[in-house]
Amino acid sequence: MNPPETEELPPIEPMSFGTKFAYGAGDIGGAIVGILLLSYLSPFFTDVARLAPGLAGATQLVVSVWDACLDPVIGIMSDRGDVFGAKIKERWGRRYPWMLLSAIPFGILFICQWLIPFPATNQWGLFGFYTLVSMLLGTFFTMYSLPYTALTAELTEDYNERTSLNSF
Repeated sequence: MNPPETEELPPIEPMSFGTKFAYGAGDIGGAIVGILLLSYLSPFFTDVARLAPGLAGATQLVVSVWDACLDPVIGIMSDRGDVFGAKIKERWGRRYPWMLLSAIPFGILFICQWLIPFPATNQWGLFGFYTLVSMLLGTFFTMYSLPYTALTAELTEDYNERTSLNSF
């Protein structure tokens, strides 16, 4: 018995270097922010803002739990083309509006992350401020980074092209 005939798909055209470079450039901001936060946020909390180390760690724990709960929600909404209940019918697709909506609040919150709004004697005020700002910053970071990362699967169906695209 002969195997069923399979329809050959046309070969996928390789992506241009310019497209790959542009995609990679879109992650520079998020990468810089991530490195700065990982490297300097804890010392800033404890050494500059004078937040007690236990409260600084609690802030980061709360934010990590918040982020773990929020990531799947944003991912599902982005996949559906839904921004908090409003269907996206944009010419830019379902991912780009998420990135646009998050860019300015993300930048403002990143600046707020480095402010000292209360004296060190108000530990709970500092804890509340940094926890809230960190949660909002994480929210807007997720609103940008998840749809951005999901673009690789939409830019090309070729496994090797996706690998190459992600390397940029």
